[in-house]
Amino acid sequence: MIAMREQVLSRISTGLIPALRPTAGSSETGSQPKSEEGYDLFLRSAAVPHDPLPNKEAIKILERAVGLDPSYAPAWDALGQRYYYDAAYSDGGQAAFDRSSAAFERAKALDPNLISAALNLSVNWVERGRLEEAYAEVAQLLKRRPENGPAHFALGYVLRYAGLLKESQHECDTALGLDPGNYTFRSCAVAFVQDGNYPRGMEYLALDAGSHWSKRNEVFILLRRGRNAAALEKVRTINDDPRMRLVEGCLEKRPSSEIAELSDGAHGFSLSDPEIREGTAEIEAFCGRNQVALGCSVKQCKIDSARILLSIPIRCFRHCAIPPSSKKSVPQQWIAKRSSWLTGASILSEFFSTTESTPTPAQDNPRLSKPTRSKRSCNEADISVFRSEEG
Repeated sequence: MIAMREQVLSRISTGLIPALRPTAGSSETGSQPKSEEGYDLFLRSAAVPHDPLPNKEAIKILERAVGLDPSYAPAWDALGQRYYYDAAYSDGGQAAFDRSSAAFERAKALDPNLISAALNLSVNWVERGRLEEAYAEVAQLLKRRPENGPAHFALGYVLRYAGLLKESQHECDTALGLDPGNYTFRSCAVAFVQDGNYPRGMEYLALDAGSHWSKRNEVFILLRRGRNAAALEKVRTINDDPRMRLVEGCLEKRPSSEIAELSDGAHGFSLSDPEIREGTAEIEAFCGRNQVALGCSVKQCKIDSARILLSIPIRCFRHCAIPPSSKKSVPQQWIAKRSSWLTGASILSEFFSTTESTPTPAQDNPRLSKPTRSKRSCNEADISVFRSEEG
């Protein structure tokens, strides 16, 4: 396989390819495979689906590959991505996330010009609240490669976690224009869904149509639009996802004791990612478990005020005070832009009482809450609720 690779590279070296700039995973210097078997395993892993169960098999394949050839940077980069999927969308937890970051760091150290490794590491930083570092890294890469689609996607990712939805959408559209069909751009759907633009969100989900990730996010869109029957049909096609089991239980109006048990399972699902935490809170609110939903956001609200401002999509940070020490680490133009966005946005939100309500899942036409203002503190935060476009 290595010999064939060299022959192909040699054949194209005088053709059209040299006239094009390197792509996302390419490198100006290149990390060369040294093990025939290791390189074969690396290639085989690319064909393995990234849904939770097959992804674990891909991890085993890539762990063997880097064991045979520990100097091949793209294999470490691919392994880091698989660890990330295991942490975010399966049961890998913090250990898998740490392994993901370590693998990206290893790939970047082996080949500093491997753009995909730097971008993937930046995404990990974003999900841990290190937005300033991620922004600086991605901005630098874009100066070098303004035509690089994944770099624009990464910038859109940073902006999305900062709450700058329109700016994030612009970067996503730029990325897709430069690299059509790249399934990793699928999460751009979130920027449009959070902005109420569900058709555009569905277009990005179509980049990874049929995957566990895309089907789960289709469920969220259907619930937000009040299409509960369609959501139930969709959620029954999704396996190995505790949060979807909670949605299914609520839609089927199961007993409150069973809902509580399903909720316990859902809350063990990668809550270190603020977007996943928001999604879990929305499910709890949909189920009528308002205090549980509120606790999900309050817990995050207490972690770090600057991170709340720039990393948490839940609207609770609207009243968070930013301590002076945190202001130094937050780009001030983001604070100004964020403040302007929050003031002008039409936010559909509901302030929940401090008493636990009886679980009453939303019906096909869930009640709406009018946008409201409050002087209450962040610890009595508001939770985003599902919006109905039907009925």
